[in-house]
Amino acid sequence: MTMTESIEQSGASRAKVNVPPIRATIAASLPDTTPNGDLHVTFSYPSFEVLKGNGSTAAARRQVQRALEGVQGLAGEMTLTTQGVVVDSRLDIPTDADPSIAQILGQLGDQFRSLTVPLPEPAVGEGARWRATTELTLGAIQARNVYEYSLKKRDGTRLQFDIRGTQTAQPQSVALPGQQPGVDVRLTKFKTTFRGAVTLDSSRLLAGSGRIAGNGNQTFRVDAGRQKGTVRQHLDLEASIKPA
Repeated sequence: MTMTESIEQSGASRAKVNVPPIRATIAASLPDTTPNGDLHVTFSYPSFEVLKGNGSTAAARRQVQRALEGVQGLAGEMTLTTQGVVVDSRLDIPTDADPSIAQILGQLGDQFRSLTVPLPEPAVGEGARWRATTELTLGAIQARNVYEYSLKKRDGTRLQFDIRGTQTAQPQSVALPGQQPGVDVRLTKFKTTFRGAVTLDSSRLLAGSGRIAGNGNQTFRVDAGRQKGTVRQHLDLEASIKPA
């Protein structure tokens, strides 16, 4: 999976960060099934490669590469129904990971999960459209995904889909990476939209190839005693996946 992300922040503090494109190799296996027949998938990231592009500097690329060296072999688990619906997932990000790297790793995990396709029941044919809603945790934010899928083409076990999605979250208190003690942060607005396409072989665990792009806006209210302010963030991201 290759992911590119840019974040622009305004309000109480201003910053713009163009994260260098990161290529992560993902290894997945199916060690067993749960008592009710769901698929228990284990996965890991054997390697990370920081690429040129997205307006990043050589110094920024070296900094990200050094930070990622400490999380080689990062692992997690995911439970899927036999229809491909994500029941739950977990990525074991070290508690001492750099906050900026923890955010990047969280995005990688979220986009990995986004490129799975929940198939409907009963079976459908080309041209079919359906929706799937999931509750998930994005870093410290409790959010909801609503995705709409369209089956564009079927060739045996090979399926091609178009995807549209919206990610939203209700106002809530959050604990962000690197947040200082005594600082209260409350999310007041959150919405991200996605569009993309995925090719899936129904005989395999993961999407064979795909691309999804999105942008979103988040607003946080920060209370640090006598200092209060609002921070707004705009996010642009793109993730693609192909066989290693």
